[in-house]
Amino acid sequence: MHRLRASRPLETIDLDDDIKSDLIADIDRFMHESRSKWYGNRRMPYRKGSIFYGLIFYGPSWTGKTSDCQALAARFNYSLYAMSLNEAESECHLKKLFQSPQKGDILLLDDIDSAGIMRENMRGEEKMPNDKDVEVQLKKEKEVNPRISLAGLLSAIDSLPDGIVLIMTNNKPESLEQALIRPGRIDKQVLFGNVSQVVAKSIFVRKHQNDSNAPGF
Repeated sequence: MHRLRASRPLETIDLDDDIKSDLIADIDRFMHESRSKWYGNRRMPYRKGSIFYGLIFYGPSWTGKTSDCQALAARFNYSLYAMSLNEAESECHLKKLFQSPQKGDILLLDDIDSAGIMRENMRGEEKMPNDKDVEVQLKKEKEVNPRISLAGLLSAIDSLPDGIVLIMTNNKPESLEQALIRPGRIDKQVLFGNVSQVVAKSIFVRKHQNDSNAPGF
């Protein structure tokens, strides 16, 4: 696990303004001081819903998922901790790593697909997976990361310190186990896909605007 430098302005993230505004408003509500006091006065864990504030940023590679995490951290002046599940040597080690962020921090689980904790894509089929399906899936998980099971990951997530913003990035959320992304663990899923015409225009204007203060001018 390492801390990323959170210095990128949110304005340079090429995402629809409505989506960015919603993210800012949600995180701001979750971290508001009055919310923390309300939970504290009732001796309740300071978490959104029943767990914490969880996000999934999904979409093709190189669409700005990690950059947006850095920009959000800079916007709120939060520390940003980033890791891949493949860094964990064991489930106990994973749980220990998850204790590094504290209240007001963002924990980024980058490229959750690479952990191998996925489900077989059986959309369009009514049948339940048979023993052979399960055996094949378990073999795949062991080949990718034999140290971390789905149960171990869920246990580590559920033991996160109060007041944490958890963000997982993923290419295909439908490939993940439903227990991992169910409401209560994940509050919102945000698509990072092809930009709209409005966003494309803002990119062009930002990159080609006349800036007399730019170096070399």
